[in-house]
Amino acid sequence: MKKSMPVFFGLIGLFFFSSIAAQDQGQVQLLLGSVSAAAAEIAAVPVDLSTGTDRQIGQLSFEIQFPKELLSFEEIELAAGLDSTTVELTATPIEQEQDSDLGVVRLNLTGKSVLPSGSVANLVFTVSPEVYEDQTVTIKATVVSAKTAEGGDISEIAISEIGTVDGEIWISGAPLIFGCLFYMH
Repeated sequence: MKKSMPVFFGLIGLFFFSSIAAQDQGQVQLLLGSVSAAAAEIAAVPVDLSTGTDRQIGQLSFEIQFPKELLSFEEIELAAGLDSTTVELTATPIEQEQDSDLGVVRLNLTGKSVLPSGSVANLVFTVSPEVYEDQTVTIKATVVSAKTAEGGDISEIAISEIGTVDGEIWISGAPLIFGCLFYMH
């Protein structure tokens, strides 16, 4: 454990400084956070938007992909401090014919004027009871399109400048019910 701590803090520092550099350069980044959850629990993965210093995004559409056998998508909810008067959220599941084990959901964030920079939403999943402790489940994000506050298409930015950082759910233990049954015997 002691050996992994410097690596962990090094990665956090790299992530932090790369985000600052992206903001200084005016790039837009969609960042999915990492959370810890036990099997059969709810996990809320934070969604952060870094719009840089010279970008005003009015609408952002992105897709998430996750293993359906390990996660079940429940909903997207607004981050603390935001409400439906500032940001509108929609989530549409997409069926994948070529890979039925992959869950895909298209998400839209639309600001009433512009999308705020910072924490904008949480992706809520139920973790399968079939996961095992110390497993990491990745949620991949892909930007589909972006629009200015006036509604103009800026999809070329979505390809060339909008970066995404995938999210993770670290499985921290067995479901609580199994722990209670084990303790009782």
